[in-house]
Formats: sequence, structure tokens, C-alpha cells
Amino acid sequence: MRLLSKRLLRAELYLHEILDRVPSGVIVTDRYGRIEILNPAATRMFGYGLNEVLPLSTDQLMSETQAEKHYAPIQNHRNSEMRKAHGSGFRSWQGKRKDGTFFPVEMAIDELESKDERHFLIIARDITERAYLKSELDRREREFRALVENSPDIIARFDRALRFIYVNPAIERVLGRPASSFPGKTYQDLELPDDLVRCLQSPLKNVFASGKEQIAEFVLPSPDGEQHFQSRHVPELSPDGTVHSVLLNCRDITVLKKTEFMLREREQEIRDSRRLLQRLAAHRENLREEEKKRIAREIHDELGQILTAMKMDISFIRMNFLQNHSELAKKIQALGVLVNRAVQVVRNISTDLRPSALDFGIAAALEWLVKEFETRTGIPCVLTTMSDIVLDEQLAIAIFRIAQESLNNVAKHANARHASVLLVSRNDHIRVEIQDDGCGFDVTAEHKPKSFGLLGIRERVSALGGKFDIHSTPGKGTRLAIRLPPRSSPF
Repeated sequence: MRLLSKRLLRAELYLHEILDRVPSGVIVTDRYGRIEILNPAATRMFGYGLNEVLPLSTDQLMSETQAEKHYAPIQNHRNSEMRKAHGSGFRSWQGKRKDGTFFPVEMAIDELESKDERHFLIIARDITERAYLKSELDRREREFRALVENSPDIIARFDRALRFIYVNPAIERVLGRPASSFPGKTYQDLELPDDLVRCLQSPLKNVFASGKEQIAEFVLPSPDGEQHFQSRHVPELSPDGTVHSVLLNCRDITVLKKTEFMLREREQEIRDSRRLLQRLAAHRENLREEEKKRIAREIHDELGQILTAMKMDISFIRMNFLQNHSELAKKIQALGVLVNRAVQVVRNISTDLRPSALDFGIAAALEWLVKEFETRTGIPCVLTTMSDIVLDEQLAIAIFRIAQESLNNVAKHANARHASVLLVSRNDHIRVEIQDDGCGFDVTAEHKPKSFGLLGIRERVSALGGKFDIHSTPGKGTRLAIRLPPRSSPF
């Protein structure tokens, strides 16, 4: 008898130790729901101390609305149909803590058989965190569904067999089939053209093979012409790093493509217009040069001959008729001075319009220009060129005007001590450089208002199909580097 008592005591100690260590709440009640045993996990769950639980009943551990629902199955658990209906599986309830707050709890009820009394075993789990996570998951699922189901983009997911797992309703507008008919099918199952199937499946295969995102474009026929789409395939990885599925986002970019096409057309029109304006400007410049040439020759030939004849007549009068007319001789001498000045003005105007040195080639013209620049400004200028260089007249005049404008800029703005001009002809290009050691300037401020010198040079070079570069730093001088084709373009 004593041995049996020891065993019973030992069993009770083991039972209490087990109950203390069980993480779930363990509640034992009598047939009326009065609590007889409550383990520490249960007391913590419901906010009671160990000495505050008894005598409580189970209806005090749950909301009033659920107390009756909970009490009834305990009372009627002996009924086989109720036992079949409820069983010992877990069901969700609303638990009630000591402070009156409610929380979700999961309970499993089972009947304990004994000879003298009927008892019930309740296993309780606090599922607050799980309920919160489920609520958050449901909320995000609803948000995801709302976003995806109403997205104008096609959103789909594919398995490793390239079958649709999911596709949103946007695909119905494109392929005219209900979204519910796609899951489990491949592109080939949709009876699409072979070349389109290859185009659609190729990025999918590449993602599964490489594990890297793929972007592709494809075209579908439509009643309005063609529909352009851009598809983005994103790998979805398993915990082991392998691609288990691919997420597709497919966007209709037809409007974008049309806009790009229109922009390209407009850009081409602008380029064509610019080329036309350059051709017109070059043609006008050629006409101006021809007109300058004609006027210079008329001034030189016609007006020069007249003034020369006048000089000869004045000399004849002075030599033959003025020996005894001193006052008249003074008048005639003054008139001769005016005629000489007029001759010089004619020469200057004729030279400004078109230097006669151009008739002897670009090298001679540049040599004259450099000497005239040195005489006018007192700045030494070195010319480096090839004496045998031969250019067509249009290109020679353009180079001369570029050098002339550049040296004028040096004289006006550079405050230089030295300058240089370089002209070299190669098989595939002609190189022109004008350099000075003056004050320089900020190239980014090159196009300031009312400053058209460099702009005019740039446009002239561009019209000739050449390249223009300017290198300048404040305090370190300026260098213009020009590269021209060996022949001027016909206009």
C-alpha cells in the first residue's frame, strides 16, 4: 500500500512537472465547466496568477457571446453526435483575459473517462500573433488582388514547364480569352503563330537558365495596325537559390512607339531643315562673294580707270597751263591730292570686298592677310602653309573669311602678343588653326548676346561639312581648330 502511494505521488509530481513545461495552456474541468487544473502557460495566457484561478469556470475565460457555445459542447460532449461534430480538433474562440481584454484563442476539447466523474481536457493556444499575421496576409492579398486585377499591364506567373500559373484579366483585352482559361497552359497551347511563340518563350527560358531578369519586346497584330509590347521577366527564387517560377509584367507601349516614331520623324525634319538652311546660307554667301567680286572689279576697273585718267589730266594741266597762274596751280595741286586719296579709297574698298591676292591662290591670300594684320595691329603673326596648296574657289574663299574673322577677333578682344595661322592640306582633309597667346575666355560663355563671330565661323564650317573645335582658358590664349573636307559641297 505504501509502495502504491509512493508511485501515485511520483506520478503526480511527474504530471505537474509536465504540465509546467507544456507551452500550450492545459485546462481540466468537471462536467459543469468548473476548472480543476490550470497549468502555468494557461494562467499566463489568461492573465491570472496561480492562486487566482480556482474556483473559476471556463465561461469566465471567454467572451459572453461564446461562453454558451463553449459550455454546450462540454455539457453535451458525451453525446456521440456532438463528439463527432466537435471531436478533439482545435477550433478558434475569443478568449477573455482577467483585465477584460479579448484575444483569439484556439481550443481543443476532449473528454476524460473515469469511473466516478466525467472530466474534460482543454488544450488552449494563444493565436494572437498568428491571427494578426493572417489578417495582414489577407489584407495584403486583397491589396495585391485589387492592384493586379485592375492593372492595365498583363501580370502572369509561369512554372518551370513554361505553363501559366496565374494571369490577371488584362490579358483578355489583348488575346480575347478569359483569364481563367490560361492556368496550366503554355504559349504553344494557345495556338499562337510559331514565330510569336518563340519570341514569347525565349526570355522565359533564358530566365530559368540564367536566373537573371530579361526584358523583351514583341508585336501583335490588331485591327488598328500593330500593338507593341514590352515584357519584363523576373525570376522568383526558391530557398536553395534555384528559379522555381517567373513573374511577367507586360506593358502595351504602342503609344510610346508611335510617339518615338513621330519624334524621329520630327528630328529628321529638323535635320533636313537645318541642312537646307545651311545650303541656303552657303548659297547666299556664295552669291555675296560673287557680288563682292563683281563690285570689286567694277570699282577697280571702272572707277580706278576714271580716277587714273583724272590724275593724268591734272598732271597735264599743271605742266602746260599753270606757269603764270599760281592760285590756280594751288587749286589743281589740292585737287590732285584728293584724287590720290580717292584712288587709295577705291583700292581699300576693292581689297575689303575681295583681295586681289585671292586670284593667286589661298596661300598668297593668307600671306597678304597676315601682313595686313601685323601692319594694322602691330602684333607679330606667323603663317605656316603649303605654297603648292590648290583649292577650289568656294573653299578658298571660305578659309580666307574664317581666318579673316578670327584675326579680327584677336585684334579686338584677345590683347595678345603673338598670333599664328596654320593651313595644311592632307589627302582626306584640310586643317586650319588660328592661335593666339591672349587673355582667352570661358568657352561655355561663347554664345553671348550680340556676339556672332564664332557662331558665324561655326555655321560656315558646318555648311562645308567640316568640324569646328575651340580651345580656350582665361589667361592662356585661344586656339581654333578646323577640319574641312578637301572639296566643298556643291549647292
